[in-house]
Amino acid sequence: MSDAETTNFARKRKQRPIIVGIIFAISAVALLAWFVASKIDQDMRDNLLLQARLSERAINIERIQSLSGTEKDADNPDYIRLKKQLSSIRSANPKYRFLYIMGHNASGEVFFFVDSEPSGSKDYSPPGQIYHTPTPELINIFDNGQEFVEGPLLDEWGKWISALVPIIDKQTGKVIALLGIDVNADSWAWDIAIRTSQPIGLVLVLLICILTFTEISLRKQSEKALYETNRHLETANKLANIMAEQAQSASIAKSEFLANMSHEIRTPMNGVIGLTDLLLDTKLDDEQRHYVETLHTSSELLMALINDILDFSKIEAGKLDLQTVDFDLRSMLDDFANIVTPHAREKNLEFICYADPNVPSHVVGDYARLRQVLLNLASNAIKFTNKGEVAVKASLISETPTEATIRFSVKDTGIGITADKHHKLFQKFSQLDASTKRKYGGTGLGLAISKSLVEMMGGEIGIASEEGRGSEFWFTTHLNKQIAQECSPKAMHPHASEIHVLIIEENATNREALNKQLCAWGMRVETTSDVSTTMQTLGHARNVKDPFNIVLINNYVPPMDWASLLQIIRTDAMIKNAKLVLMAPLDKRNKSEGTGQLRLAARLNKPIQYSELFSCFHALLTEKPTT
Repeated sequence: MSDAETTNFARKRKQRPIIVGIIFAISAVALLAWFVASKIDQDMRDNLLLQARLSERAINIERIQSLSGTEKDADNPDYIRLKKQLSSIRSANPKYRFLYIMGHNASGEVFFFVDSEPSGSKDYSPPGQIYHTPTPELINIFDNGQEFVEGPLLDEWGKWISALVPIIDKQTGKVIALLGIDVNADSWAWDIAIRTSQPIGLVLVLLICILTFTEISLRKQSEKALYETNRHLETANKLANIMAEQAQSASIAKSEFLANMSHEIRTPMNGVIGLTDLLLDTKLDDEQRHYVETLHTSSELLMALINDILDFSKIEAGKLDLQTVDFDLRSMLDDFANIVTPHAREKNLEFICYADPNVPSHVVGDYARLRQVLLNLASNAIKFTNKGEVAVKASLISETPTEATIRFSVKDTGIGITADKHHKLFQKFSQLDASTKRKYGGTGLGLAISKSLVEMMGGEIGIASEEGRGSEFWFTTHLNKQIAQECSPKAMHPHASEIHVLIIEENATNREALNKQLCAWGMRVETTSDVSTTMQTLGHARNVKDPFNIVLINNYVPPMDWASLLQIIRTDAMIKNAKLVLMAPLDKRNKSEGTGQLRLAARLNKPIQYSELFSCFHALLTEKPTT
């Protein structure tokens, strides 16, 4: 045997244990990957079942028992409450695809009581719809009451992992329904792969290091071994560079971690909030009710923080998708005002919310994200305002036959912000200074999330503010118009132009909003802010023999109360028969309504909502004309 053959044989002999080691390592890693993936899958199934169990405990059994399991349930208030509750749980857990409650009829068929899908969705299951592909285990749950997780299974809606929990009547011990939560099977598999890759990657790195060390030890006896050692060192350096690049992408992993953690925390938090809601409906003494209400408030504050972190992580990971739905812009503003008004009333602030008359109502966009931005801005305005007002306004910038660009502004009379600090406002986890955080709290994420959402909707966001003189946050958005033409009437009544209206309102923003809207409906409008100007305006109307048909009056008119002013108005022969409408906050109406002798025609809650204003005037103008 030649020297070259001898050297080659020796080299192959030294490589043999390395090859065996590699084969063993690959087998070990494959076995470990299977074991880790199985353990993660089981943990995820246990967690999904726990979430389904918590959701089931929040369901009111009596509401299910009131349902018939037919299409007639669609108008049942208990069905509507259950559907709203399921939709709320689903919206709080974006990884859920479907939540539903199923029943089992005498014919052995499984049907839907209620699901979490909106009625307009293609996946919506109306009450009483038969589920044609139940598994034997699903059917047996109505007999044995055994909760479980099944899947992946394929049905007409897709491929799912499903957690199923029985809903049991505690009095009879019978299963009356089951609650199910479906998760997309592909997303489920992807989550398992992501979680499995981390420990497996670590094991691979350790195995590579061990094999490299073994290779170096075997080749130290010859000059070629030294060459091979250097080559492996180069390989190790390249691997280290690759690992360094992977470390730079850790921010993506961080975002996924935040999203997963917030999902995990939201599940028990929803259980806490749901159970405290149920507890508040029971008989409690004053001390117990105080404790439960404090627990409920704290839970909602914590949920708000978790929601901010979830939105932030989804935006960072590029997984936040906008939805496109038809909605009524003015109805959205009314709903938004209903949410914000109680917080403003707690601080005795005047809250105004309105849209200019030329803003289109029937638009297409992401209703929920648009309202979320408004809630963030309005909540901040109320937080940093101790007296005065917070005004939310929607105005039209431009429009085409198919699209409208709308500007939303939230203006307050709060503490204001110096110009040199404006650039900090929309940064993540940023607040103006430590004293602000100590006094007002918060994560510093609200404005950053709002900026990202506005930019995703094709708009921009900004601020105009001076320290001590309040702030105005604004943003723009592009909304498509619905195919159907605007259905809001431009004229309130065929003879609206003959109607003479007087608005007596101390607040300038309210006067402007009401004046614009009534003028847009074709009426002749005059406004006053106090008793002096009111008397002058009434005197002028008397002189020119042009009396007012309708008088809108605020609950306070400087320097006297509204009731005293109305008594003066009732003594004027020309306008004593005018229809009087009182505008008052809901929490002050009881104090204002002990004046039946003043014959009020109507009352409006403040902040004035478009739908209520329209209904009020439509009713007044369709009555017998005033003299």
